[in-house]
Amino acid sequence: MYEHSSWGRRRFGEADWRRISHDYPRSPAWRSRKIQWVQDELTWYFRTPIRCMGGCQQDWSLLTDELHLCSYERLGAELHEDILPLCRGCHTDLHLVMERDVRLRLLDLRDASLTALGMIQGQQKRRTRRPGAVPRTGDTRSSH
Repeated sequence: MYEHSSWGRRRFGEADWRRISHDYPRSPAWRSRKIQWVQDELTWYFRTPIRCMGGCQQDWSLLTDELHLCSYERLGAELHEDILPLCRGCHTDLHLVMERDVRLRLLDLRDASLTALGMIQGQQKRRTRRPGAVPRTGDTRSSH
């Protein structure tokens, strides 16, 4: 799903975007950057545990969860704030909202990402406030 990013295609063109979206996430450079991001998060911000910034707010793990890039401008030299920790479910939700909401396509990737993040956080809050709310089908995240 992530390969279909309208932001990546616009910024890099179709052929380069395919290479970036396929190769970079599997590269040693990205693996190193992810480890560095976690070390920085724990050292600079003292955030223990690191939490998913999506609606679930569950503990985040480098081994099982994902980091979302809010900018393709500095691939290989991302700033700390270019990266958001998200569980797989919230990361999928974020990309679904970004691809489906045509208004977000008018924004740059950072603004679209943060707006979509606010939308999925709001959806989670509404789900947990309703008495007897049932998680959507396939949602394995706890609602708290």
